[in-house]
Amino acid sequence: TRRYADYMGAGQRSSSRFLDIMNVRYVIVSPRSAPGQTARATQVFVEGDISVYERSDYLPRAYVVTDARSFTSERDVMSALNSPGFDPSRSVILEGATPEAARQGDIATVGDVSSKVDVLTYEPENVAIEAEAARSGYLVLADTYYPGWEARVDGELTPIYRANYLFRAVPLPAGRHVVEFSYHPLSVGLGALLTVVSGFSVIGVLALAIFRRRAE
Repeated sequence: TRRYADYMGAGQRSSSRFLDIMNVRYVIVSPRSAPGQTARATQVFVEGDISVYERSDYLPRAYVVTDARSFTSERDVMSALNSPGFDPSRSVILEGATPEAARQGDIATVGDVSSKVDVLTYEPENVAIEAEAARSGYLVLADTYYPGWEARVDGELTPIYRANYLFRAVPLPAGRHVVEFSYHPLSVGLGALLTVVSGFSVIGVLALAIFRRRAE
């Protein structure tokens, strides 16, 4: 998609931070590769002009941060991601979140806050994560934000915010919680509704035909 292309393009033009956020552990490098992709990486394979590097600073698939900023435009989000003061291991850039959901202004340095995240289930349409945090924050999942997904924290429906331009984040209270992401595409709901409407239409037509026949 366009957002994916924009994100990867920004990563090639700037720092390896974009690959860190994306949970990229290995990169394949050729003579035509963009510079900077091998920063803080170790070469683990080489054949001819092709090399494979293992990166050391990539972020986990799912993790907890304790600070957030919110913007309404894509340009502002991308600018914040490129900001020298942005540390994706501590903060998240949200798009379209309310001021109550994400503090506006400069990113604060909050210090190390212990958290533990375990991925319990990872399937195409269902992801379950157990997260434990010492203070409230956001659970960030390095999966693409896409309509049709819903999230529940301990069974309670919670909003999913577009995070770091391309990914997902949900508010997470302090303590231990189970967060479930499940995919419910709009097409399925519309299909079910159309099925019900069609069923009632058929019943109505049959009932009308029976009524007319008896009236004759």
